[in-house]
Amino acid sequence: MTVLLRILCWNIAEGMFGLDPVAEHIRQKAPDIVLLNEVRWRRWPFGKDQTHELSVKTGLPYYSFGRTVATGLSGYKGVAVLSKYHLGPSRMHAVVRGQRKTAFATLATSVMINGVRHEILSTRFAPHNTADHAMENRMGVVQAAELARTFNPSHPLIFGGDFNARLHTDQMKLFLSTCGLTEAQRECPDPSPGPCWDPEDRIDFILYRGEYKVRQMEFRCPEPQGSDHPSVFVVLESTREPAQAQRQVS
Repeated sequence: MTVLLRILCWNIAEGMFGLDPVAEHIRQKAPDIVLLNEVRWRRWPFGKDQTHELSVKTGLPYYSFGRTVATGLSGYKGVAVLSKYHLGPSRMHAVVRGQRKTAFATLATSVMINGVRHEILSTRFAPHNTADHAMENRMGVVQAAELARTFNPSHPLIFGGDFNARLHTDQMKLFLSTCGLTEAQRECPDPSPGPCWDPEDRIDFILYRGEYKVRQMEFRCPEPQGSDHPSVFVVLESTREPAQAQRQVS
């Protein structure tokens, strides 16, 4: 018997192509946990809670949304988690610049799988469209490594999102060398990522720690198009004894 944990991470670009293609792709991948970013709450002009709507459309009953960026007068966008497992309490960890909280943050929550607490983190850091945002990105990625180290090291941890930083940047090199996590694409590269995005130029990541190994990795632009970002999909295989496993497939 093989024990699997299926994780999907996706920047859905505020549902710019509608939520139906987003929901369809999620259903096709059948994840246990979804890490979303650029999610709107009360998206103008429809007043929708996109996290709730995707929960309904995908059949993933548990969800949490964390506001990160105010967008005009009618709503907010942020990060979210969808899950087949009941979520523990959620907390937002803002990127801090000096004494000021910036408009970017990481949502931290947890799930219990086979009696073991798994820490779940969903994030989006600042883009590089201004000098201030570039500085906030560096701060956010460095602070994320510190955040990952604050959790009980005996707990498995899943950390995913839009880092808005490529692998060759100083902050990502520092993050990967100090966070204590494994980047899924490096462990098990997607054998056929397609032409939409160079995997070596990626800014969206899933990282993990715990008694798992990467069994499958996909870095794809779904059709029909659901976002201007590729989705990141990882299947983690437990290295624990089958009697301790959380999900079994024959």
